[in-house]
Amino acid sequence: MVLVGQKTPADEPLWSVLLIAHGDQEALAMHRAVAAQLGRDVAEKDLELIAQLTAQRAELHRIHQ
Repeated sequence: MVLVGQKTPADEPLWSVLLIAHGDQEALAMHRAVAAQLGRDVAEKDLELIAQLTAQRAELHRIHQ
């Protein structure tokens, strides 16, 4: 996911947002790790991160329609 994310423009959501459908702890941890390696900020609280990812997932779908 980091390799894919490296090619993602900074103003677009990371593709890993598609893997975070239910916000389980493992998925959130994976997204946080990918985002950290790419220097992207993410919310610290799980509920805030889930809301952030939900919005980013919608944005990603809008961009690539």
